[in-house]
Amino acid sequence: MKTLEGKSFIATLQWSGEGKTGPVSCYYSILPAEGGWLMRHGDPVELKFEFVKLTGEGMCFRISGAPAAGEYAGGKLGVSSGGYLGFYKVSEASNLWVLNVKQQASDRRFDFAWVESTGRVVGLKDELHWNKGNPVSLGYLGVGRTKPAIFNASILKWL
Repeated sequence: MKTLEGKSFIATLQWSGEGKTGPVSCYYSILPAEGGWLMRHGDPVELKFEFVKLTGEGMCFRISGAPAAGEYAGGKLGVSSGGYLGFYKVSEASNLWVLNVKQQASDRRFDFAWVESTGRVVGLKDELHWNKGNPVSLGYLGVGRTKPAIFNASILKWL
């Protein structure tokens, strides 16, 4: 089985938590400043994982939008002041992300816990919106006040 240590790759992700599972996607908006948030529904977004170093907590990567991420290709994954994960281009995000591999099913699939290098765990974050008087819960990925999740990567291409 191919080891992940020292390797960079492009992958899509699935999340699992609260007895549910789904793709990690990206919110696209006609207004770029309103889009780029990582969501828990929709079409999977391709992410580029650039290996940086190995630490006691796991493998550290810089994560950005892969070429297939459209307008967010090359955008660096960062955290908003509210704790939401999103792509940033204007002010370059410099976040490092730690993947703590829990299980490697094959050369191209593995489960992991996802942590920002400052120690904040990535999890499921909900935001309540109102649509025609009815509450609608939008699912995002974030750090801080989140619900626990495990992520599964499907590697599409080794770099």
